[in-house]
This record gives sequence, C-alpha cells and structure tokens, in this order.
Amino acid sequence: MRHVMVGLCCLLAVGAHPALADTLPAYCGAVGAKSYTPPTVIIPPVVLNRGTVITVTNATVAVNGDTSSVAALVANPGPDGISIQEAIMATNNDPGTWNIQFAPALKGSIIDTGNQGLAGLTGGNVTINGDIDGDGQPDITLTTSLSTGSTGVSVYSGGNTLYALALQNFWYGVWIGPAGWATPVIGATFSNTTVSNLVLTGIQFTGIGVNPPSPWSADCQSNWDHILITGNTISGNAAGPALGIDLALGSTAGGDMWQHTTIANNNIVLPMPGARTVGIAMSVGTGLGAMNNQALDTLIANNIISVAGGTIGIRIAAGGGAASASLMDGMRVIGNQINPVTGGLASGIDLVTGDAASDDADPSLRPIQYSENNIARNIAILSNTIGEAGCCGIFVVAACCGNANNTIDNLSILGNTLTGMQLIGGASA
Repeated sequence: MRHVMVGLCCLLAVGAHPALADTLPAYCGAVGAKSYTPPTVIIPPVVLNRGTVITVTNATVAVNGDTSSVAALVANPGPDGISIQEAIMATNNDPGTWNIQFAPALKGSIIDTGNQGLAGLTGGNVTINGDIDGDGQPDITLTTSLSTGSTGVSVYSGGNTLYALALQNFWYGVWIGPAGWATPVIGATFSNTTVSNLVLTGIQFTGIGVNPPSPWSADCQSNWDHILITGNTISGNAAGPALGIDLALGSTAGGDMWQHTTIANNNIVLPMPGARTVGIAMSVGTGLGAMNNQALDTLIANNIISVAGGTIGIRIAAGGGAASASLMDGMRVIGNQINPVTGGLASGIDLVTGDAASDDADPSLRPIQYSENNIARNIAILSNTIGEAGCCGIFVVAACCGNANNTIDNLSILGNTLTGMQLIGGASA
C-alpha cells in the first residue's frame, strides 16, 4: 500500500512515474486514509411546523368534500371527514403555506392511493408530515395495488416538505419534477424542496427521483434550488428498485439546472442485480439532444449504501447518451459507506464525462450523435469507505465510445478507505 500511495502522490505532483521508494517526499503528506481529516460538512436542517395546519381525519383517498379552497374543505369536509387526497387538492386550489398532518386516531393507518394515485403537489409550500407521535418515524403508510407506473407522491412545485411517511409498492416512491403529468411550467424556479425520514419498501424502480427524463419533463428549462434529501431509508429486494436516489437532467431545449443540492444520511439497500442498479445516481445531461444542463454545488455525504454484487454505489455523470455541453461544478462526495450485499461491487464511486453515444441506446440511428464538450470540475471525493470491488473502488473516466472534448478538472481524491484488493482507476478514450 505504501508503494501505491507513493506512485499516486508523486504522479499527481510531478506528472511522471517515479521510482518506488520507502520514504515519501514531505509534499506528499502522511500515508493512509486515517491521516487525512475531511472537511466539516453542514447538512441543512429540516423545517417542520410551517404554515396553517390541515388535519387529515380518514384513511382513504375519497373526495366528497369541497376542495375549492382550504377554508371550504374545513367547512364542508363531507360525511367522512378530510382525506389526504382532499387536503392536497385544496392546497393546489388555494396557494399558501400549509401543513398537512394526521389525526392521532390514524396512527398506524395504511392508505391505498387507488387507481388514480394522489394528486401532485402543484400549489407549493406544502408540508406533509406523517409523524403523529413526534418520534421522527412514519405513522402513516401510503401504498398501491397497481403493478406498474404508480407514484407515491409527486412534487411539481417549490417549497414542499415530505416528512416521515412510509411508502410501499410504488413504481416511483417520490417523483420531483417540473412537469410530470401536469401542464409543463417553462423557465420556472422551484426552491426549497425537502424529502426526509421516509421509509420506502417494495419500490419497483426508483425510490426518490428528481426530474427523471421523460416525455413530460424534458424541456421545461427549470431551476431547482436547494433540494434536501436526508434521513430516508430505501430497502429493496432482488426485484427492485434499481435506483435508490436518481437525479437526472435531460432538457433538449437547454438550461435545466440544479443548485445547492444535499443528499445526506440516507440508508439505501438494493439487492437487485444488473448493470442498471445504482445506490445514488446523478446524471447532468442525459439522452439524445440534451444540452446545456447544469448542476452546481452538490453535496453527497454520510450515506450508507449496500448494493448487489456487480453494481455501483454512487455514479456521477456529466453528459451521456449523446448529451452535450453539460456542466457539473462543485461536487463533494464525503464520508459515504458503500458495500456489496453479496460478491463485489462493479465499482464504489464512478465519475464520468462524455459517457456513451447515441448508438448505445439506438444502434440503428445515423448519423451517430456524440456526447461532447461536457465538463465536470471542482470535484472532491473524500473519506469514503468502499467495500470489495471487482474493478475499482473509485473509477474516473473522461470520455468513452468515440466522444470528444470532455473534461474533468480540479479533482481531489483524498482520505478514502478501500477494503480488499482494489484500485483507484482512471481512463479516457
């Protein structure tokens, strides 16, 4: 290990492969991850008890009250009281600052969202708090009997907080996006979105998705500012989900952006095998025609990630599948623990620019479109602990598959602990 550390340090320092030595130059610093002190990370607090309280009093999604406004619903809730569906619909029709809570008698309730699912949050500034007794754990469960295509909670606006809900059996647990099934909002800024203390089980594809690429959310040119995803538990099995937390921008009009994103203190277990499985994935610019997408100031910290053998713990990409001119600036990956459920990881942490051309998804398309002019800069991979990996604990690639002019600039890899026989790998093609 000493010789490996010597080679890496001096190669970075002077750009040439040195003779092996038993004594390090002073400028290389001390040997080993334990000699490195990582910077302090600050996780934004979760803000609850904000806004006027709306109390849900029945464990259904029935709509038989007046949802034209919150005041109208409170005055005319229907014969069975207020459902969570009615509460969401009323806040959508009556923008303000609202706090949806649940009556103490509903503790332990399971609410089936039915064939239609819950209405998306379009009004903004709504908190849904499923913690009835104040212990930070879910007391309300949302579930579905639909086999595919369902979403637990959809967020189509800013200022919303989802806290302490249990979500079961959905295709997507949480979908945060500027459009979804709603009418697209062009050029909007959505600020202060929080997803915290959720417990997700039986999810089929993605636990928490932020603007997953789709026909409904590709061209909204939106800015998502201050996203906080913290303290969530995502537990899967061999059938899914494939993605624990997935952030993906794919605007073809250009100009979609995240900034000030924090993903911290989540516990993710994904035993599903296969190349699609990733604990935390962040793709800035993905898909044919995507361009000029950006992610600025991102923190991925202190997450515990266990994934199937042959899969990836954290994957960070700028430009993939023919996406171009993507920018990732200011990415910190600090203090995460990544381990295989069985076997060895494909890799613990991947950092990629210019990954795959159009023929990866569509071999018949001509001419082939390439992923070009993508940039990842000011990246820090610090003090992560990574279990046995078949390839590399940390793998960095600047361009593959015929793509040109892709850049990784100002990358720091310090203080990481790689167990077993592993490498820190890098490549370009």
